[in-house]
Amino acid sequence: MNKQIEAMKKLGYTDAEIAEMLEADKRIDRGEKLFELDPELEAGAKKARQADRKANSEPVKRERKANDDKRTLIEVISNAVNAVADEAVEITNIEREMVFRYKGAKYKIVLSAPRS
Repeated sequence: MNKQIEAMKKLGYTDAEIAEMLEADKRIDRGEKLFELDPELEAGAKKARQADRKANSEPVKRERKANDDKRTLIEVISNAVNAVADEAVEITNIEREMVFRYKGAKYKIVLSAPRS
């Protein structure tokens, strides 16, 4: 508040004018209308208050780059597990997951490469 008063004094306003402006600001903040706008200005003010808050575009889904190293590793692991698995290994995600059965139990391996 003091900074606001100091700024007004630098602009050349008197103490009475500053007090009047601060009082008017408080009244406006409480919702009181101190003056009427022209119909054109009122329409513009109403339009500004009712700004559209919806996003104008669809969010863009990021496409991940293929990781050939992970794909190779999952194939190597799949070949090793196929030798002992009860049924063929099912790779559910090309470079990430595989599901298989061993001695009647279902297993899932998820290969991840954490960021460093």
